[in-house]
Amino acid sequence: PASTSKAAVRELSTPPDSPTATRCSPGHWRSRSIASAPASVAATEASDATGTAEKRANANGGCSLHHGTDAVSAVLASSCWPPRDAEHLLVSGQQMAGLEQVLFENGLPVEALMEKAALAISRRLQEPDLWPELQARGALVLVGPGHNGGDGLVIARELQLAGIPVRLWSPFERRKPLTESHLRQALWLGIPQLGSPPEPSDPALWIDALFGIGQSRPPGAELEQLLLERQRQLPDRLIAIDGPTGLCSDRGVPLGQAAATAQLTLSIGLIKQGLIQDSALAWTGALERIDLGLPAGLLEQLPAQQPLGLSPSDLDGAPWPRPAAAASKYQ
Repeated sequence: PASTSKAAVRELSTPPDSPTATRCSPGHWRSRSIASAPASVAATEASDATGTAEKRANANGGCSLHHGTDAVSAVLASSCWPPRDAEHLLVSGQQMAGLEQVLFENGLPVEALMEKAALAISRRLQEPDLWPELQARGALVLVGPGHNGGDGLVIARELQLAGIPVRLWSPFERRKPLTESHLRQALWLGIPQLGSPPEPSDPALWIDALFGIGQSRPPGAELEQLLLERQRQLPDRLIAIDGPTGLCSDRGVPLGQAAATAQLTLSIGLIKQGLIQDSALAWTGALERIDLGLPAGLLEQLPAQQPLGLSPSDLDGAPWPRPAAAASKYQ
């Protein structure tokens, strides 16, 4: 039922006192100079003292522009700019899970969504900036007990079939049924599974598919130490699937003493709000969004005040105020 589907999408409360910054791979989230903006802000918030916000809104077709006093960044509040789409929406982990639940309630199998996400990531790994390293050094996939681990196993399968040397490490006795099925298939394909923790100096490119955005507690001292040693001995040789292990995807801070340090974080579906916090920059590396082709109608179920992220390319289409040719700087 529609009411049930909508209930699955949770209300977002942006963490207080959490500076945001947007960045990413070529063509997406790259700049840290632009702050994330709510989808709708009252025009009077732009300038109560001068009353210029309403004039600007009228001059720009209903879009009001608010100039910050501390930075060059601009926050534009309206439904027309920036677009309220998958490229710009920022969500919590709970909201992303809610959107996926709506898809499942309306007939999409969990297996289909996992395959879609993992195949898209596999294609990303075959691009020229990563593929030569994978061919030369192979991949070690760190497999978690949940569906993030399942994503990792599908990625491992695709890399193996493409001729990449792949190994698995899964330090868990129990896994979700779908993840367990993918593990059985990976072993049947002949992908080796490590019986003990890998050496931090292992030359392979590590693919972190341990927990993703479902983390709520620290990963444990032993795992934290392994990830710290990995970064110390072979820095920037880890790719995080949906989020680095040990990092809160809502607040952008480690859940324990440390988190995995990624050279690249691939955020599935939508960008998670914690991954663009200043506090997350040391752990996430470059941030890219893996598109799932989410229906526009599904995204419309998110709250009207959902934060949006801006990148430098968005500034080209901004409805900036247009002063008269003869106006002075005070007008």
